Amino acid sequence: MGAAETVMVALGVHPVRSAKMPVPNHGWVVSEDYRVSSTVAEPLVRQLLPAGVIKKEDADLLILYLLNGSSIGFKSCDSGPEKFAGASRNWIWFDEEPDEAVYRECLARTIDCKGDMWITMTPLKGRSSWTFEKIYERWQNGEYGLVGGVPELDVMEVTIFDNPYIDKDEIERARKQLPKHEIESRIYGRYATAEGLVFPEFSPIVHVQKHALLPKPQASWIWRIGMDHGAGHGHTAAYWGGLREDSVLQVCGEYYNEKGVGAFVHAAGVRQLVTPGWPMPTIFLDRTAKQVQIELACTGLSVTEANNDVQQGFARIREYMAEDDSGLVGLVISDRCPRLIRDLQRYHWVGATAKSEDKDRPRKKSDHSVDAFRYLCQSMPRQRVLYRNERGLSIQEKEARHIEAMLTREERMRKKADYGHDGMG
Repeated sequence: MGAAETVMVALGVHPVRSAKMPVPNHGWVVSEDYRVSSTVAEPLVRQLLPAGVIKKEDADLLILYLLNGSSIGFKSCDSGPEKFAGASRNWIWFDEEPDEAVYRECLARTIDCKGDMWITMTPLKGRSSWTFEKIYERWQNGEYGLVGGVPELDVMEVTIFDNPYIDKDEIERARKQLPKHEIESRIYGRYATAEGLVFPEFSPIVHVQKHALLPKPQASWIWRIGMDHGAGHGHTAAYWGGLREDSVLQVCGEYYNEKGVGAFVHAAGVRQLVTPGWPMPTIFLDRTAKQVQIELACTGLSVTEANNDVQQGFARIREYMAEDDSGLVGLVISDRCPRLIRDLQRYHWVGATAKSEDKDRPRKKSDHSVDAFRYLCQSMPRQRVLYRNERGLSIQEKEARHIEAMLTREERMRKKADYGHDGMG
């Protein structure tokens, strides 16, 4: 929607804005960072521009000059507000919520041109966001009036169900992996505050089992170790887990040390997790613990950097915790992991009554067990729920089926490209 506004304004064909912004006009497309700008916003604008309307491009300044004299520039918030100073602009599109300082600077760029700005965003920062207090609430309270018969500021709330191109089953699958506040923001586009437990779906009755009753570990499972080192805190946690042939993640062992000891002590503790005689699996360690990674490697352990995307990690954990259509969960934890079991039940979001800088973040006090568990989950292949009920298939056979399906799809796409939709057979 934001890219469509941009293209229509730049071409002078917008049904509303073109009356006050005739061509040529000049504007910016502002993204969160350069990567998003170059991989999302800019390709989308180029896709929507008709063929042949680009006169020239400035690769250094990231500006498209159109035949009608208009220009479209691409900028990112991570360059800082000072990079937005000086120039006047007729319009500005923010792809996702900008920093407030950047927004204020851009607002100043549109004053002398009586320009317009629009933001397309998912309100992931909730009610702690500056846009909620200074834009959304003021709009709700009717503090903005009309300018020339047009609202001075307007808000349009769109849900994911308003997009006819998204499969409803995919929406439901995603909903199961999201906490309540993210369902509000990602599914319904509402400002919501993260409160309560981070993993309310975790149940010791469902997800924890006595070690003696667990399926016997098999060398054929995919084995990994997730590890978090608390620099300056002394707490270090590690978890040994395997992805079984029925796609269930079984966490078999816990190492937790609250003392600030050397890496060689941690190495010895981690080795005791693994069944004697088995090769040591790869350890996925917090990428900030560079020195510990080197020291563990010196003891002969295989160590690599873990994926530290917190939200993605939470989604992966919920994916394993969730039940499939037959009521089976994808995660089982041995009762030999008492610290993890305790912390998963206590790990919670800081409420709205906390200081503003702490809102919508999980409490980071003594959470090394959860972080190590998160690294373990993120290191594993995506859980294939559709295959869970197909008994007797090994992980290799499941992977072969998946590859075969992908190749079949690629063959169909090649036929469509060569012969068109009617000639696909």
